[in-house]
Amino acid sequence: MARMLFVAEASDPIVSMLMGQTIRFHKESLLEMQTAGQLREGTDIEFLARAIMLSGWGVIMAWMKGYIALHDFKREYLRTSLNCLHSSLVPEAADSLDAFL
Repeated sequence: MARMLFVAEASDPIVSMLMGQTIRFHKESLLEMQTAGQLREGTDIEFLARAIMLSGWGVIMAWMKGYIALHDFKREYLRTSLNCLHSSLVPEAADSLDAFL
């Protein structure tokens, strides 16, 4: 799938399926977090949703190129996404995330 995505044109359905849907999922989650008061005021939800999606594809590319071992993939994917989110969290939510990481 990743190989297909990396060579696809922006208008190809695979792009919408793998990137667009992921952005929408992250956006919905971030809006819920914003409603719950977990995100800093003024957080750019659109940008953050894209950044989290892009961080995930970066991990996939690094794994495909041998920079991340398969047994480390899940942990790397999760930590990269959460680190991307961290700077947008209110202090209380960031402290909870730090305890998790």
